Amino acid sequence: MPLLVDIGTYLAAQGVGTQGTDLFRGSLPDAPDLCMAVVPTGGLGSIMTMTATLAGLAPERPRVQILTRSPVQDQPAGLARAELAYGKLHNARFTGVSGIRYLLLEALQKPHVVGRDENNRHLFSFNVQVWKDPGA
Repeated sequence: MPLLVDIGTYLAAQGVGTQGTDLFRGSLPDAPDLCMAVVPTGGLGSIMTMTATLAGLAPERPRVQILTRSPVQDQPAGLARAELAYGKLHNARFTGVSGIRYLLLEALQKPHVVGRDENNRHLFSFNVQVWKDPGA
């Protein structure tokens, strides 16, 4: 999915993590303890327009969740990583490696605790509304 690839690549370029090492797409793997994933979520419906030309199409509006995990003994590290990603994504505009133009990324809330996983590691998340150019 280009959206996950583009946002993962963008986060890596911004120094948030290293793809495949501590920054993943789709879900969190079993290891390492301190890591982050870009996860697809339900977006908003299409905006209807009154034109048949591509130039008149409204932006697509998918959403992603940024899910961060940290070890039991180091909750602040997970929250700090989530807040770093929040700062890099909120109000971001870029063209992804896929060639898709992202008109605006808008964090919908600050990173917050969502609980613990089956290994008692801390989980944090926040959601991002993506405004994607429909012409790409």
